[in-house]
Amino acid sequence: MTTDLWHVMHRRPPTADQHTSVWGAWQRLRGPEHRHLVVIDAGARPVGVLDEHDLARAGSPGPLGARHVSLQQLLTGRIAPQVRAGDDLATVARSMLVADTDAVAVVDDDGRLVGLVTAHHCRRSDHPHRLEAPA
Repeated sequence: MTTDLWHVMHRRPPTADQHTSVWGAWQRLRGPEHRHLVVIDAGARPVGVLDEHDLARAGSPGPLGARHVSLQQLLTGRIAPQVRAGDDLATVARSMLVADTDAVAVVDDDGRLVGLVTAHHCRRSDHPHRLEAPA
């Protein structure tokens, strides 16, 4: 039995263009339910996912420094895992493990963003094959 990602993914995750500054990115993360930001290119294709901790580390020199660091700079050299909307939770889990991350962008057949799946979303899933923390 497989799980359709449409049931567990966030369909409208916060996004920011890759040229946005760290300072600008902070403005997109609102509330406890938004801890990840999908960084996209001009064609709405994900180039990476950053979390609040990534932004905090990049902005540590202070607000002035954060205004001059782009999200593209933060993503340089990082793996940007993606899954397709038709993939199952096992594929999502493998992608997260390989990239050592807790969130992956979900894309359509053209590679455009359609959502975001986090480990938290998968753990909350009521599906019998949801991701579970190891005992």
